[in-house]
Amino acid sequence: MYRYYVLLLLCFTIKLPTAQTISSFDRIAATLNEAFEGTELRGQRVSYTISITSEGKITVAPTSNDSIGISTLKDHLSPHVDSLIPGRKYHASIYFDEYSAKAYAVFYQPTVQVGFPNYDNYFPQPRGGLKELIQTIRDDLYRHRAQLDSVPWEDWYNGITWLIDSTGAVKSAYGGYFDRMLDSAKLISWIPGIYYGYPMRAIVRIRIDKEFVLTKQEPNKWRYLRDWVRASYVLPDQYQGNWVRFEKDTPKPSGQTVVSFIFNPVTLQMENPVIHQGPVTEAKEFITWLEKRRWDARLFYWKECPYVIRSYFCLD
Repeated sequence: MYRYYVLLLLCFTIKLPTAQTISSFDRIAATLNEAFEGTELRGQRVSYTISITSEGKITVAPTSNDSIGISTLKDHLSPHVDSLIPGRKYHASIYFDEYSAKAYAVFYQPTVQVGFPNYDNYFPQPRGGLKELIQTIRDDLYRHRAQLDSVPWEDWYNGITWLIDSTGAVKSAYGGYFDRMLDSAKLISWIPGIYYGYPMRAIVRIRIDKEFVLTKQEPNKWRYLRDWVRASYVLPDQYQGNWVRFEKDTPKPSGQTVVSFIFNPVTLQMENPVIHQGPVTEAKEFITWLEKRRWDARLFYWKECPYVIRSYFCLD
């Protein structure tokens, strides 16, 4: 089983606040955004636990590297002290963008989580395991070995690309030379990917080794099977008939066109786009489409633990 671990700021759940409290928290986050914009910090996150004493004093405890200074943070929180309740704990997190001088803050009131929630995200996985899948693919292709000598090297290089939908069904994502030969492999059912608690479509890329197929030689170390199979989540809707892969915490992911955004939990908008790869005109059109989409915050964080990170969107 291979899995993608979510960055977990705190294992807490947010107490349902009133509209007045939500507005107060957003104002605090906006203050922090303005205060720390323009720093030299890039690609870093700082997090703090904050409380107010009965005398109205602010106490701050860093839960990560303190790159901005507790006294500086207190200075910017002090105008908002009357909107915070003494004796309660609050959490502040500030993300410094890797590609700009922008800072993005979240501020909320956590309460201790009851039980043992599972905050892991899971990529889809074949029932029976990766080893059985790879062996079945090899056996399927070996039955067509007379046709494989004429396969262009590009097809060997690209391998197999499947779409695993939210039910675990297998579909060809882009077509390919090998797809018509994989009668048995396509019948293997998959456990669908789980992303922030919901079933999620994913693109799965499977590397094909020509020598492995034609000689039926066993790999020296089956434990490296994870290198044979790569998965990426995809958006539920397509862009111009193409699936859109998205990844987080992954600088410069592969793709013909790659752009990135930051989803701001305060504005609930995609902000600060960057083009990483591809023709500029096409990338700008892709950015415009992404900006106009209606975004659900659950694509970016658990509602119990909001945070900010740059997300990458890729077209193959």
